[in-house]
Amino acid sequence: MVTVGAVLVLGAELYGLIELRPFVGRNFDEAWQEQIAGIEAAAMLGFLLCAAGVVAHAVRLPKR
Repeated sequence: MVTVGAVLVLGAELYGLIELRPFVGRNFDEAWQEQIAGIEAAAMLGFLLCAAGVVAHAVRLPKR
């Protein structure tokens, strides 16, 4: 779960940096805002998957 979430976050952020390039002087039109919202949603889903994986791993640890 943690790996899947990390891959999702990494993929979303790399897409945002490579494809959209918001810092190179691109016009911030409505389509750009929609794409950024989609990237942020995918990254947040990835972070939630990572957190769920860490919690699931912690719950399954053996008791001492």
